[in-house]
Amino acid sequence: MATINYNGMELEEFTSNKPVAFPEGTKAICWDSDIYKEGFWSELDIVAFIPYLKDPVLTRDCLNDYQDSPYRHCALLPDHLKPRRATWLDVARWCATGNGLVYDSDRDKIDTGIMFKPSNESEPIVDVIKVRKWSDTEWHEPTVDYLFGGDK
Repeated sequence: MATINYNGMELEEFTSNKPVAFPEGTKAICWDSDIYKEGFWSELDIVAFIPYLKDPVLTRDCLNDYQDSPYRHCALLPDHLKPRRATWLDVARWCATGNGLVYDSDRDKIDTGIMFKPSNESEPIVDVIKVRKWSDTEWHEPTVDYLFGGDK
């Protein structure tokens, strides 16, 4: 069973020994390879999971087009997706333009900037980091929505 990273969230691959029908509107990340690779997936409406089929994930698109499913694996998305967690580079850019403060609870330090390794720049920022705009009185999770007012 695979754990995948989707917009900063860890999702578990869905598995079942018995057929499962999903309510209308259920969304999942679906992929066809036996090895999950970032970017080689689709976000789709799924209808059912039938474990004895070669490709057990049935999507709404497959049913509408009367075709076999090309998907072997899926991970269910929560009903309400959490906003995408900002990357190290997102927070560094936000700080560099003078938008607010960063709090690192590991170091118990408040600063107007953030240090990170270049190899980590595209990774979601860790849980110990909080951010606060100058006009705000509370610390927040560093999400793209909070920093930039919406998805980038």
